[in-house]
Amino acid sequence: MSCYGDYDDQAFIADLYDLISQYASRPDSKFYAEFCRGAGGKVLELGCGTGRVLVKVAEVRCEIVGLDLPQHMLAKCRERLATQLEAITNRVKLVQANMTNFDLREKFSAIIIPFRSSASGVPSGSISLLAMHECPFADWRDAHYRFFSSGFQQDHGSAPD
Repeated sequence: MSCYGDYDDQAFIADLYDLISQYASRPDSKFYAEFCRGAGGKVLELGCGTGRVLVKVAEVRCEIVGLDLPQHMLAKCRERLATQLEAITNRVKLVQANMTNFDLREKFSAIIIPFRSSASGVPSGSISLLAMHECPFADWRDAHYRFFSSGFQQDHGSAPD
């Protein structure tokens, strides 16, 4: 067992993850894809899991790096990518690492932490989206405010977790 509990050691979690309707049918992937396209550069998704959001971002012609710790989740993400067109998979790079301690030696136009990934080890679980590198926001509080007042609730019904 890792210091994160059984989560990243249990293959069945990855097998079941996309079968849970509240996870698989979340409407936020379109929002993240549109945001990333507007960022105009390479994107980093922390906690990419099975690739639910990652693939949608790659579909809108964004280069994206997906980072996650559980090898089983990354394996499911690779399975999902294997069903995509080569033009989409060529935009994706997967990295196994802990989101609280990594160094990719790359710059990103946007970093996203969709759904509940930010609650699993990131000091401030309230940060759901943070634009980086030439960020138009003064600080994370302004980014968080703009994110939740940007029309997400109007377009998608509720703010992402």
